[in-house]
Amino acid sequence: MYGLVDVGGRYLAIDALNIREAVPFPDSISPLAVNLPGLLGAMILREDTMPLVDCAALLGLSTEVPLSEQVVIIVIDADRKQLLGLVVNALQGMISLDRSRRAEMGIVGHGPMLAGAQSFVRNGAVVSILDPPLLFDQPSLPFAVQQDRSYAPLETGASGQSGYLHCGYQDVGLAFPLSDIHATIPMVPLQDSPLAHGPCDGVIHHHGTDIPILDSLRLFGLGGNFSRPESSASVALRAPGGGLVAFEIDRFFDIVHTQTEDLLDVPRVISGRSDLFSGIHMDETGKHYLVIDGPSLLREEVVVQLASTTVNDTPDTPDDAAPGYGGPVAPYLLCRSAGNQIGCHLTDIVEILRLPDDLLCAEARHDGYLGTLSHRAQVIPVFSIASLLGTTTRIEEGNACVLLFREGRQLFGAVADALEEVARCQTFGPPEEKMLRRPETGAFVPLFDLQTEIEITALDTGIALP
Repeated sequence: MYGLVDVGGRYLAIDALNIREAVPFPDSISPLAVNLPGLLGAMILREDTMPLVDCAALLGLSTEVPLSEQVVIIVIDADRKQLLGLVVNALQGMISLDRSRRAEMGIVGHGPMLAGAQSFVRNGAVVSILDPPLLFDQPSLPFAVQQDRSYAPLETGASGQSGYLHCGYQDVGLAFPLSDIHATIPMVPLQDSPLAHGPCDGVIHHHGTDIPILDSLRLFGLGGNFSRPESSASVALRAPGGGLVAFEIDRFFDIVHTQTEDLLDVPRVISGRSDLFSGIHMDETGKHYLVIDGPSLLREEVVVQLASTTVNDTPDTPDDAAPGYGGPVAPYLLCRSAGNQIGCHLTDIVEILRLPDDLLCAEARHDGYLGTLSHRAQVIPVFSIASLLGTTTRIEEGNACVLLFREGRQLFGAVADALEEVARCQTFGPPEEKMLRRPETGAFVPLFDLQTEIEITALDTGIALP
């Protein structure tokens, strides 16, 4: 599997195993106190300082494409734990190639070639293969040292690892622990209530229960609303003693899993209640989310008192089975595909990504395979949920996303048209029917499990699985 790039009007192929990811050229770069051939400067990519090297200059080519329109391919040598940002005109996509189709060439009196020693023909054009080990052997080539935090595979359930739901409220990023979430509630009107005092803005009606809803900014020491909102979306948590309490949000973005030790410290100046946070999680774009300390929050006196008002209206524990109806109740992510609502077990989802532009117009293969993306030092096969379920859909830019699942050390992606909410559901009926039921409403939702929809170990994607 290769990443196909355009460099000065020439096609170049880079082994996908040597591509960590591709990002747009940054708005600004920092000059370095060294002058090396092709070195443009450095960019900050999450927590790494990444040297940027002009691939055209490195190969002795020229290009008229402005830097602002070019793409940075993060190339990695896993054995040496070295990486750099290779600036190219464009990323054309990913292709698989049979070794028998490769041709070899050389130049008399010339040493090993950085690109072109091996090549193949695609659509009538010769594509030169870049030699990554030789790239990192180039004299005076700058590189960054691969940090363990970025390269170590993310293992679901690994020691010290936790899952979080990224949310936003008035431009403040908040991350709620998945283990404490009862449900996400879409925009609903706030009702007047005698409970509306202090950080409580009233109650919201959710499946027969009036749940107190709190001003997240005020409770977490981040300021406060100028006035009580007429309506709000929210995240509902269940207190240890039973009962529910909701926290105002604008929207939720994605799900992430990360090691606890990778969280950044919370500067006290950010919040007057830094004791309610366990750290800061920084996403790939540099946006930060304040990670809420679930146990500390659910011990807050106001939270305990308000949650206690709903104890008689809700089950005693979040995972109690509803007698006579099905299996244990657990949180599921509800999303939409081809106009239908489906549910995925929340803890099975490793991460949620925006659907890359090059996959927006891709056509799914007969087995649902849509293409690949590069993320976390892996080439990730991506499948269309609609195609796997035997339907077709029109993917809309800005709404579609990729749900990442894990099989062993390999990640796989499933494309959903849109995310809707997190809700507590239970499996219902025989396992082969793959059906969920929402105990609060009685509604049935089809269960989607990527591992049962495709034969993962037999995928014909050109990727060797461990």
